[in-house]
Amino acid sequence: MELRYCTKCLYPDTKPGLRFNEKGICDACVWAEKKDKIDWNLRKKEFEKLIEQYRCLDGSRYDCIVPVSGGKDSHFQVHVMKDLYGMNPLCVNFVPIDLIPLGRKNIENLKNQGVDYIEFTPNPKVYRKMEKYGLTEAWRRELARACWNFYGSRSGRCSIQNSTNSMGRKSASGIWR
Repeated sequence: MELRYCTKCLYPDTKPGLRFNEKGICDACVWAEKKDKIDWNLRKKEFEKLIEQYRCLDGSRYDCIVPVSGGKDSHFQVHVMKDLYGMNPLCVNFVPIDLIPLGRKNIENLKNQGVDYIEFTPNPKVYRKMEKYGLTEAWRRELARACWNFYGSRSGRCSIQNSTNSMGRKSASGIWR
């Protein structure tokens, strides 16, 4: 099988999930072109209108949930929501089984931005099933999207809506049996 390269940026097709259109242009280049045509001022106004619907004026509840990993994107998202838009975010982290010391330090730094933070630690058996699924099945449908769905969105949602600890709450583990 011969290696294919994007006709615009020359990126090889060895990247998982990379696709090319009929002109041989990779999806990253196609997205870059679309981005240039977006009216970012209009998008900002739409975003501001959207978040106003969820702002709690008396501070009695969270305005939004921000799934966080502790990385630079998480720090930036929390900064934008809290400092630039004045929202009261609840940060939720799906803690990997193998969190390294630098990861813990980043999480502590994130909490020091002045936000409430919930950590969801998965059942190790469930986590292994999720990892196996991600490595054996999900990569076929776009590994990046699968990782986000499992480790960010779904797990965060499960931790908030379905799971709890030993204080009499339900467990999300049943979802992955």
